[in-house]
Amino acid sequence: MKKFVYVAIILAFVSGFWIAVTLLTRAIQLNKYDHSLRIVASKISSQLSDEQLVQQAFIFFVKLDNSDDISSLLPGALFLNKLNLPKEKNGSDDLFKLHEQMEVIHNIYMEKNVPPPIFTIDQEWGYIRRLQKDFTDFPSAMALGEAVEETDHYHLAMLQGFYTCLELRKNGIQWPFIPVADVQTNPNNPVIGVRSFGSKPEVVTKITQEFILGMQTARCMGTMKHFPGHGDTSLDSHRNLPVVNRELTELEKSELYPYKTILTSDDPPYSIMSAHIVFSKLSPEPATLSKFWLEEKLKTEWAYKGLVITDDLEMNAVIIYGSQNGISDIPLEAFLSGVDMLLLLTNREKSERAVKNLLSYISKHPDAKSRLIRAVEKVLFYKLKMGTLDRYLVDTKIEWNKDERKAINMILAYSLEQEENIRSIEGQLATAESVNNFLSEHAIKTLVNPSGKKGFSYENILYTDLPKTDPAFLLLSENKVKTFPMSKIQNADCANACVILHVGKYSLRNVLRMKGSQPVVIFSVADPFPARKYLPLFGPNDIFITSFSNTDTSVKALVNSYLKRKLPPKAAVIYNYN
Repeated sequence: MKKFVYVAIILAFVSGFWIAVTLLTRAIQLNKYDHSLRIVASKISSQLSDEQLVQQAFIFFVKLDNSDDISSLLPGALFLNKLNLPKEKNGSDDLFKLHEQMEVIHNIYMEKNVPPPIFTIDQEWGYIRRLQKDFTDFPSAMALGEAVEETDHYHLAMLQGFYTCLELRKNGIQWPFIPVADVQTNPNNPVIGVRSFGSKPEVVTKITQEFILGMQTARCMGTMKHFPGHGDTSLDSHRNLPVVNRELTELEKSELYPYKTILTSDDPPYSIMSAHIVFSKLSPEPATLSKFWLEEKLKTEWAYKGLVITDDLEMNAVIIYGSQNGISDIPLEAFLSGVDMLLLLTNREKSERAVKNLLSYISKHPDAKSRLIRAVEKVLFYKLKMGTLDRYLVDTKIEWNKDERKAINMILAYSLEQEENIRSIEGQLATAESVNNFLSEHAIKTLVNPSGKKGFSYENILYTDLPKTDPAFLLLSENKVKTFPMSKIQNADCANACVILHVGKYSLRNVLRMKGSQPVVIFSVADPFPARKYLPLFGPNDIFITSFSNTDTSVKALVNSYLKRKLPPKAAVIYNYN
């Protein structure tokens, strides 16, 4: 027996030793890999003219088929949205044409021997999903948060992040501006709402970490937004300048909690997006233009090494602040405040002016040029890390020395290894559609139930604005549910409570006004936070159930919830009836 114990101890020691050696070897390899990325990024940046350096620090919006604009601007990244994504005649995404346009853009950059752009997009799911054709119809962030918190399966967030990245990468996009890491602490917030994972800082943090892990495992740039936190605002920074009057100690317990926790962890996101919000007790400037937030807090105190990018510098929040304070060049001011990459979604004329102004400034200020070079090297570092410059490394006309060529070989070999690992990981995971269905089903929650009912009974009758061609409507038909148009609710006389399936043709306000004093049970896709002001229109016997998301899968989940005849569990988000 003793001999057996000794052997077991020796085997455990040997196994532990080899695991430690393997981990140490892997760590050394990763350090060498990162060193190779820096060597090559530095060499590429040294080959760029001052104007090309400045251009690499911008993310511009350009029509993808406008070769003249692209050739003139040559930004480090190109932003994709509904205005420049190609569409088929029926309005669906033309992914084939998108690939063609990306190839033309790649060739334009290669002809000028400039590193091609990385493509960016807002693909948050729920209400904000720019590409839909051939993409898994994942629910909104808050739907994900509600499902994960209910089931305690936080790895589902990692899976959604992984598959979101995988599907975008198949279409040439490796920099989605997600996840939203804002804690939804203000029920009157007009812009975040269901874009947030929830109202509990610890839950938002855990989900955000998992989501970023999934994205970056699949080789996408994770981008936490909107730093230092947009969750407690009552104004939309697209239209107005939000001001938050809270002490740092308060912020650290709520809005700042996910950012500080994740950005100082061993696996931070590769980038972070600043918010155009004034935190008046800490800095008089919006965070995007604040050295306190970007230099002192983010880069110095928290030692964050990733890319710091702005939200769109054409948003009214920074334009209003600039007008009030005599700042004529917002992009330059943002760069001088500590930003590495500037998101400017405007026309060619304004874009060229922004490049010209920054170029003029660095020509007169050597310190600013040195910081620009460091920022561009960081941009190139992550492009190389994502594999978006693999073709460029093979085809570029740059003359490499022996050490640089060795670094390139390591980068290309590691890139190939990562692609093989991704395929291997994908083969071991649950399918994207099964994850989507599970999340959508568990996201259905009871949001308003003034009478505290645990259940209810009603006839197999439904009032809905759902189109008869919708798959969810077909699901109702299969279950022999008798349906009526939403407009009929005004004259309804239901035995117990009228049941409504509301998907958006009518506003929630109109639905509540139409139903009058008739008790209703509403299954809705409406964003509950902007709709909060209509709460007084709910009666004491009304019930409001939401999917937190308007995706096709979410609507089907609402129908299934209705068919079960049971009240879903109570929502976890802040949403007070009184």
